[in-house]
Amino acid sequence: MTALVDGERFTLRPGESIFLPRRIPHQLLNETAEPARYLLLCTPSGFEGFLAAGGSVLPPGTEPRPVSREDIERMRSAAPDFGITILQDWPLDTTQSAIGPE
Repeated sequence: MTALVDGERFTLRPGESIFLPRRIPHQLLNETAEPARYLLLCTPSGFEGFLAAGGSVLPPGTEPRPVSREDIERMRSAAPDFGITILQDWPLDTTQSAIGPE
């Protein structure tokens, strides 16, 4: 997993962690051909509401897919309700997502 935090790139290996501070631009990317799984802890609570409103749940056994333009628009639409600002040039690379490249 790769984390881009305020323009700086961090490569995370299994078992490693990173802090993604509020109000600092950040993005998660999987730059491998394999699906990635990660645990996201949020404090204070509330971000889970954004994930529910802006994301989508895949049924069990469904293959992950790259982020679509519709996914991005759904996130952009939900963001203001949760005090989140999505930058105009986000995501930095639309050919990849946190689950893997196309």
